[in-house]
Amino acid sequence: MKNTLPGDPPLIKLFLFGPVTVIGEDGQDLTPKSKKARAILAMLALAPRGVRSRVWLRHQLWSIKNEDQAANSLRQSLSEIRRALGPVEKRCMQADKNTVALNLSIIDVDYMRARKADGDLDRSVYAPEQLLEDLDIADAEFEAWLRNERDVWAARLNTTSLSLRLQPRVADKDTSLVAKPATYGVGEQTKIAILPSMLMGETRFTERLMPQAHGYLRKGLDDIGDFRCIEPQGTQTDHWSHTPKDWIAVLPVDVPVAFQFRGFQTTDQIHMALQMQHIPSGRMIWSLQAEPVSIASSYQERAVHGLISAGLDATQSHLLTELPQLRDANICTNALATMMRLSAPDIDKAETILTDGLATKPTAQIHSLMAFLLTFRIGQRFQFEDAALIDRAQDHTSQALKTSAENALVQTLTAHVHSYLFGEYDFAAGLFEKALRRNPTQVLAWDLYSMLHAYAGQPSKALAMANWACHLGAQSPNRYYFETTRAITACFSGQHETALKAGEFALTERPEFNSILRVLVSSSAHLGRIELAHSYLQRLRQVEPDFTIEALREAGYPGLETDGGKHFVEGLLKAGVKPS
Repeated sequence: MKNTLPGDPPLIKLFLFGPVTVIGEDGQDLTPKSKKARAILAMLALAPRGVRSRVWLRHQLWSIKNEDQAANSLRQSLSEIRRALGPVEKRCMQADKNTVALNLSIIDVDYMRARKADGDLDRSVYAPEQLLEDLDIADAEFEAWLRNERDVWAARLNTTSLSLRLQPRVADKDTSLVAKPATYGVGEQTKIAILPSMLMGETRFTERLMPQAHGYLRKGLDDIGDFRCIEPQGTQTDHWSHTPKDWIAVLPVDVPVAFQFRGFQTTDQIHMALQMQHIPSGRMIWSLQAEPVSIASSYQERAVHGLISAGLDATQSHLLTELPQLRDANICTNALATMMRLSAPDIDKAETILTDGLATKPTAQIHSLMAFLLTFRIGQRFQFEDAALIDRAQDHTSQALKTSAENALVQTLTAHVHSYLFGEYDFAAGLFEKALRRNPTQVLAWDLYSMLHAYAGQPSKALAMANWACHLGAQSPNRYYFETTRAITACFSGQHETALKAGEFALTERPEFNSILRVLVSSSAHLGRIELAHSYLQRLRQVEPDFTIEALREAGYPGLETDGGKHFVEGLLKAGVKPS
């Protein structure tokens, strides 16, 4: 594309706040008529380097159409844009068979000017809800994208000089990191900062990875629902600093913790770490260094996935332990951590937390967590009113999807309910796929999706997913849960040594967890270790005195009619479990 000379006026002006509008050099209105044509211009203007793939655009605007229909609709919208732009079209927009791009160097976009503004902005004009205010497009993927862009802009307004000036934490140099303790109301979002990355060495690869790492961490925190991300202006610095005071100084006083990625690149390896700092005291409360990854590896992006997953776990566990005043405020975090202990009293306590949350702030995350909790009640047989519990679970999943259908945690938990309780594997698989496209670091999605494959008769694929979930969740306080899934899927696929190893690890954390004991009974018997199988069966009967194969079927244990499920049952019978 031919650019204008430095100092030349832009060829067109593109306004994204308020109605999307395109104005030419002479003031003529060049705005396309259709909403989707205007949406394409906006999505390109907000894209990195102004470029998007055709596949991405089709998925965002025509997600419910088949590929041929979506491709045809995209071609028609691009033709409309060309007609609207007229003579300047070839210089402003370029499209090939794979991508569509805007030449942002010759387009004046109000969003970009606002980002660079030094002073405060008029919030009546630049408020998040004013961004693309006229693009009411009935496509869930577009709506999810638009919500995310507005959230990004809201965070920018609240954390940079574009908003009202932030009061420095304190002026006294002797107490530079001391803040008054903040108070938190029930259900109030906790602000968590993600500081610009610290890079060292040759940074070609680490610079490319960092935006992705920031994005996945932000998505993971947003999905939980208890947290609001604060990101100071800037992306990375070129030196290491143990205490990044310059960034912390501009944070709001009610930010309790901050994350920071660190990267170091040698000639052939990438080293990455993530740390969490307690802002009021300046104390580092958690850090983790990933295994080095080769620059030649095609899986460089996966190097950050384990860090993200561990960081999300650290957020939940450390905020509840380091800052107990947040326990009541963070409903979802508190409830999930409580229910994952999987004792009957903890399930009861988690349900009370969620019930109170629904009464005060009925979010999609709380609805989905309540449905998830009910699967434990049914699967662990704490109660026998299964029909009523299933009805409740279905109602909560419906409310969750109706409230926020594009949240990865909501998609994950509702997908599990639909696969585990209802056997709706196709519908559930679609939700899992959406969740993992949104955030592939979501360890619970990998774990629960692996169980779907086991239920659906694909135990080998299930085990592969379970192995990856265990890799991502290696630092998680819920690792035993992921190892339980690995044990079940390994048993279903005939990998009994793996099942025993994973099950025995999980059992050290949850010695009375009947799902683990069942697997250990079956796999021990398949390996011919009958005495060991009997010892596990004895422990299982202490938890479930009336355990039989018939009772297992009556409890609705999924996948028993698959080859893997039959193999699991065969092991139970070999160990002496009664058919009825």
